[in-house]
Amino acid sequence: MFITKLTALVAVPLLAVGALLASAPAALADRGPGGQPNVIKIEGIVAAVDAVNGKVAIRTRAGVVTVAVVAATKIERNGRRATLSAFKIGDRAQAEVAANGIALKVEAVGP
Repeated sequence: MFITKLTALVAVPLLAVGALLASAPAALADRGPGGQPNVIKIEGIVAAVDAVNGKVAIRTRAGVVTVAVVAATKIERNGRRATLSAFKIGDRAQAEVAANGIALKVEAVGP
């Protein structure tokens, strides 16, 4: 059952991220570091991690958002550099996402 849920979360098209970026409410997102336009900050709880395909799903107040993670994405967990596979479901998460849906930075905090 978990695999089915993970597959469903990972299958969320990146177009949904683009739609979120285009219409993100102030409560969900704001401009990125230094007020950079076209960079959205997403905050929530890690809902799923697909380290093989470079995706992390974050449950926000507006719903689940799946962001793409690439080699250039800065990844941290508990303030230290990490790999995406170190993220745990239930961690508090924050991502800075470019308009193309690719995360510039993803951070998670958990036990």
